[in-house]
Amino acid sequence: DGQLHQFDMEEIKKLGLEKDVRMVFEHAKASYDFFEYVWGKVNLDFFLDLMRQTMLLSDWDVSNQQQSFLIPSLIQDKFEYTKGIVGIRCIFEFDFLPLGVFQRLLSLCILQSSRQKNKNGTTIKLEPELYSNFGAIELQEGFVLRLQLQEQNDTLASSQAIFAFFEDWTFASKGYEIVKAMLEKINYDVMGSGLTWNVLFESKPNQELVSLSAARAQKLHPWFDGNDGDKTQITSRNVDI
Repeated sequence: DGQLHQFDMEEIKKLGLEKDVRMVFEHAKASYDFFEYVWGKVNLDFFLDLMRQTMLLSDWDVSNQQQSFLIPSLIQDKFEYTKGIVGIRCIFEFDFLPLGVFQRLLSLCILQSSRQKNKNGTTIKLEPELYSNFGAIELQEGFVLRLQLQEQNDTLASSQAIFAFFEDWTFASKGYEIVKAMLEKINYDVMGSGLTWNVLFESKPNQELVSLSAARAQKLHPWFDGNDGDKTQITSRNVDI
């Protein structure tokens, strides 16, 4: 946090790290050199591994840019919803959603994106769109996951929730399983299994929201009808860092 951690800017300039510091506080991305300056060479790998394991950062490797690390908790810009988000949605509703859960979910999505290869064997080229309350991330070629954080202080919000939107319905079922597995991982690894949530699924064309049990019983399209084309068993154990 730039307001909590003050740097000697004269020293920063002498070391050639002025751009690195700006990237941290303006774009929530840190370079390897920046972390080496902050933590020192001896402790660097330990702290990087610790932050990876606690999902506080992700290696930013989604394009051919210089090696850097995304720190979602430092993202300051808030997404303004001037129009509806495109796609069919499922909603994870929480009684209580602690600060840091949504940010860790973004971190895991960036990790998933950076590991995926498109059909030509190169890294994914679509730049993620990231805000403190929204993210649009290509998890694999053609599969863009849009996540929205709804907080209780949002207009008309009655609960805390995370919305997942899928413009391409063929990825809806798989996408739901991925987001669920990521939330389970965050819950087990960081939150002491204290998080609980309910899931609602949008039914088209009437936009009705259906509970998990009802959606399964109805084999609701496109969530549970078995026609997603790329169905694999996904659990929190598969979402590894």
